[in-house]
Parts: sequence; structure tokens; C-alpha cells
Amino acid sequence: MSHRPTDEDEKLWKHVTKGIDPYHKKEKKPTLSAGIKARKAPQHENASGVFIPIQREVIRQYKENTPQALDKRTETRLRRGQIKIEARIDLHGMTLEEAHVNLVHFIRQSAASKRRCVLVITGKGRISSPGKIKQNFAHWLYDYPLAGMVLKHVSAQPADGGNGAFYVYLKRQKE
Repeated sequence: MSHRPTDEDEKLWKHVTKGIDPYHKKEKKPTLSAGIKARKAPQHENASGVFIPIQREVIRQYKENTPQALDKRTETRLRRGQIKIEARIDLHGMTLEEAHVNLVHFIRQSAASKRRCVLVITGKGRISSPGKIKQNFAHWLYDYPLAGMVLKHVSAQPADGGNGAFYVYLKRQKE
């Protein structure tokens, strides 16, 4: 026989569990670092006449047209620094906004020039905390407008900058 909890039972339960955090917390969405203001995503009208954020549309098209991972051999060669670096950019000393704008321009230019492997130097930051550019770097690569251009990024080898630099492997561009 089961009984339904009374109001008194519910009050007691709330009192007992008041300071307890849930075992499975929902993951928080990453927030933008200080210095970058959140902005509303541009809108795009789909075939059914519904407006959706362009970012979602770009990512959907990217997922449909691109393999999600590199083959194992290419990824291993990328991690070992065995793929020729075709271009590089150093983001040291830039503000977050300058670094983001320069990164977007650099990746777009590299993709248009049919480059596959580029080196991006973000800097390591301080011992106590990683640099702001390094913290935002991955988010910038896989977010609008670069989402459809980048296949993978990995930390560079010590000779190329180590923890303060990344190899970025770009998607092959269609003609």
C-alpha cells in the first residue's frame, strides 16, 4: 500500500534536502570572457519560413557535409607536428576583440587559399591562469563563422610553441 505524501511530509522533505546539491548537475553553458559582449545571433529564414539563428544553420550544413573526425593516421601526424605548417599567426599582445577578428580573418584567408594546416600562437598566459585568448580559442574555432572550416585543433609541439600554440587542421574547400 502506498500513500501520497502530505503537505507536512513535503515540508519536512524540503527542509531535510535544502542544502543538498543534485548528484547530476546540468552542465552550464560556457560564458563569454570579460571584454566580449554577448550579441544576438543573426537570423536566417529556412525553407518553411521560420527564422533560425544563422549559427545553427551553418553548423547543421557543416555536419551534413563534413566528416566529423580526421582519420587516425592524419590525426596522429597532426599531434606529432609532422604535417607541414602552411601559415601562422601570432595573437600575442592583442585584446580579445582584436584576436578574435584577426583569427577569423586568418582562418578564412587560409581556407580560401586552400591551406590545410596552420599554426595559431595564442600564448600560454600566466602560471596562475591561462591567457584569455587561449581560453576563448576553441570556442572561436567551432562557433559561427568558422564552424564549417575547421576539422581539428591540437596543442603544438614544443618546437612550434608548445602549450601556447595550436595546430589547426582545416577542411578541404570545395571549388
